Amino acid sequence: MAAEPDALFISALSQEIAQIVGQTSDVGFPDSIGVIAPDLTMDEVQKAGDGAEGTIGFYRMVEYI
Repeated sequence: MAAEPDALFISALSQEIAQIVGQTSDVGFPDSIGVIAPDLTMDEVQKAGDGAEGTIGFYRMVEYI
């Protein structure tokens, strides 16, 4: 990769996230580049398989006043 990014942030619909994360290893995405996927559930991690290894997932928290 010419740009040498530090991370790949995946912004997608929840039903597409597992497929995208799973494809990172299939296409030879370097392990040195972090993958960040918001709202990543355990079900999506299992569907992504080995591609989910090392992926950073988080859940947003919204405080209502």
